[in-house]
Amino acid sequence: MVQFTPRYINFLKSNLSIGEGTSPQDEGDSLLDSDYLFQILIFEENSEHPKLIYGTKKNLLDMLDPPKSSDSTLFPSKGTSIDKDFMSDIPGELGDAQRSTVRFLKQARELSQRMAATWLNEEKIPTDEDKIKIKLVRKILNSYNLPLDTYFVNDEGTLNNNPDGLEQLIMTAQAEGNQDLYLIKREYVSYNSISLSLLLCGQAYYKNDNNEWTRIWEPIFSNYEIVYEYALDLSWDTYYATRKDIAQPGINQNPPYTEVTLGYPPRPPEFNLTQEDIQRWVRAKEMPLTGEENSEFPFYPPKENGKFVSDQIRFVAPPFPYLPLSTV
Repeated sequence: MVQFTPRYINFLKSNLSIGEGTSPQDEGDSLLDSDYLFQILIFEENSEHPKLIYGTKKNLLDMLDPPKSSDSTLFPSKGTSIDKDFMSDIPGELGDAQRSTVRFLKQARELSQRMAATWLNEEKIPTDEDKIKIKLVRKILNSYNLPLDTYFVNDEGTLNNNPDGLEQLIMTAQAEGNQDLYLIKREYVSYNSISLSLLLCGQAYYKNDNNEWTRIWEPIFSNYEIVYEYALDLSWDTYYATRKDIAQPGINQNPPYTEVTLGYPPRPPEFNLTQEDIQRWVRAKEMPLTGEENSEFPFYPPKENGKFVSDQIRFVAPPFPYLPLSTV
């Protein structure tokens, strides 16, 4: 039986075309209340520096104007996912636990591949769109801990940098009951690297040649992970990522609860790491090509008759030395 809570009444007001008896839970994350707040990073045309934008889910979707099929995946982003057929025969909590480990390792692989992609020379980057995206990623990585110009998008779709207006927006979300759940707040240690966090959860955008807002990178982390689990940092002098707990003595604790420092050293000389080897790792597909057991560096085992031949994942780390390794 549906309970007509204030949250559900607001849901019905914003989704009048949905049939009787349908609830937000039935529809999934795509119908998360439209008044929940999120943050995005944007590069406007010819801009050297990104802007940090706050807004309700509704106002940000109106601003970005994404294809309708992708609305449910933007706010909140779910991060990387694993193939639905992998370990599908393992039931219950055991299967959930093992798939959680698989997703964790897939995130580590994707981080390594994405970081390595920024080391490619321009002629090794296949498309003009990819060249633009990698250029923007380099800008974020090189300035991830610098202060950002901060705005919010109002109900008219206008960007506003009035601090009092932003504070009122956040206070309203808090008063409405947890609608600031997905914000990286200014008092969180992770706020200092918010541009890196937003990049890695798929909330960084630029305008393409068709004047459409486009994701720079698809998400590796979910919004929830980058708020509650990970404070991200970069190290310029190591190839290895590190992970450590954040000590918070006392009763007033704030997320996130883990600090992850990603290795991002200068690119090695060609003698140590060739462009071809970087490219081979960056382009490695998750799935072996059909009928090719030895296609290069896949994550999953091959399939036979539509089923994976084993539960053994294959390549998580790069097969070459001097490429960034990531642990999350």
